[in-house]
Amino acid sequence: MGKLKSKNEPYEDPMVEYLKRLREENARLWCINNDINISTRKSNTSTEWFIIVDIKGKKNKSPQTYPSDKVWGEIFNFYVYYYEKYKR
Repeated sequence: MGKLKSKNEPYEDPMVEYLKRLREENARLWCINNDINISTRKSNTSTEWFIIVDIKGKKNKSPQTYPSDKVWGEIFNFYVYYYEKYKR
């Protein structure tokens, strides 16, 4: 999540790119299809992020923040966790 400088300038994303594995992508898709959504919210610093888990409208924020270079990995860890917990 970044911010626009102006209409004509590109969007800047301070989170580092993450190359996800097939298992992680499958877990993400399963979660989305089952109303489990995971997003981020910037903390008071520009390089730290909270993770928000929304399960069927009930939202919970992570108690800790994650640095920009680790947040995507943690998001996918949550997707895999919920996939393994709820898949039947």
